[in-house]
Amino acid sequence: MISRILTTLILAVFLTGLCLNASADMIITTTDGRTFTVPVNPNEVKAITYGPATPAQSSGIEADSSETDKPEASLPAPAKEIFNNWNKGGCSFTDQARFILRDKTTVTKLDIWYYWQSGETEVSYNVTGKDGEVFGGSFSKGSCDSNQKQWCQGIDYPNQELPKGVYTIKVANKRICQNAGSKNNGFVGVSTGGSAKAETKIDQSVNLSGKWKANWGPLDIRQEGNTLYMSYSPENGKCVVTQTEPGVFVGRWVEDKSSKRCADSWDGRHYWGKVRFRFKKNKSFIAYWDYCGNRKGGAEWFGRKID
Repeated sequence: MISRILTTLILAVFLTGLCLNASADMIITTTDGRTFTVPVNPNEVKAITYGPATPAQSSGIEADSSETDKPEASLPAPAKEIFNNWNKGGCSFTDQARFILRDKTTVTKLDIWYYWQSGETEVSYNVTGKDGEVFGGSFSKGSCDSNQKQWCQGIDYPNQELPKGVYTIKVANKRICQNAGSKNNGFVGVSTGGSAKAETKIDQSVNLSGKWKANWGPLDIRQEGNTLYMSYSPENGKCVVTQTEPGVFVGRWVEDKSSKRCADSWDGRHYWGKVRFRFKKNKSFIAYWDYCGNRKGGAEWFGRKID
């Protein structure tokens, strides 16, 4: 009888400890499948917190329902966050966010807190370092604040290897959150690890073959599995790119002649560079390219399918 009473008391103490622990934490689950346990005491917060004056609560974070034409995302394995200046303070606006890399790092994820306009689901950006522009991309709309629904995450998976240094993300409009808590720097999270190419399921439901109208001229695309073969003129141009995550294709372009000659050749020609396409279903794309694979020069490339 005594042993049974002692067992009951021990169990009661244990359950009470669990309840107290549960009441001390807030669980946040974002649409990309991550779950964060956030202590109520803001001085102990180490995971992502939200910028608007009324922060998103555990039951209120939700995806934007208007993104019905966005490719279904199978996201990379969990990554390690190496930079985050987010906080719970109210927001003013900026068009840039700076982050620091202490070592050579492959950046697999960028995450900003952005004020989205009605109907807006993507926003282009460029990243610059000490030697100028290093790459560009497009943030997709992510989880939103439950009370101020235009405040949402902007997420991209660039998978870019960068040397240590200070980098600046720049967008076209001043709608990134900043405040005194972030030292008037735009809210940004930077992660590494969780290779998208190795661990992301490939979406094979979209056929991108056909004729496309683009800002650099007509483009023909032939899709074979997860690889796109593109041809365009002038200069007998072509691209070969492979899917690394749903809607994203990475590879190279090459031409008979361009404004910069590379020391090495590719496909027997010395005028080439790396390119990264992001497709929105089979309707449109936005791409960024460089010269000779050095992340310098280049420009934005965008188009829409016409057949």
